[in-house]
Amino acid sequence: MADGVTLLIGPQFLAASLATHPDTRDTELLVFDEDQVCQAVEHMVRQRPRVVAMPEKFAMSPRGTALTHRIAVDAQFAGTQLMLIDSQGAAVPL
Repeated sequence: MADGVTLLIGPQFLAASLATHPDTRDTELLVFDEDQVCQAVEHMVRQRPRVVAMPEKFAMSPRGTALTHRIAVDAQFAGTQLMLIDSQGAAVPL
C-alpha cells in the first residue's frame, strides 16, 4: 500500500527519476502535464501530497515559480516537500 502521494508536474518519462528516491519510493505517483497545472493544484488541495516534483526548467518558468511559491507559503502544504528534477534526471529536494 502506498504511503502518501507524489505529484509529478511534467512529462511521464521523468517518473523514473523519482522511482528510487527515498522520499518518493513508497508513494503513489500521479503525473500531470505542465499544461495541467490547474488540475494538479486542485488535486493537491484535496490530497495534500507528500512530494511535489517538477522539472527544473518548468520550476523556473512564471507558472512554476508561482506554484512553488504557493507551496512554500501556504500552511496547508506545510508537510509537502518540493523536489526538482535537473537536466541530468536527478531528483533534488528544495
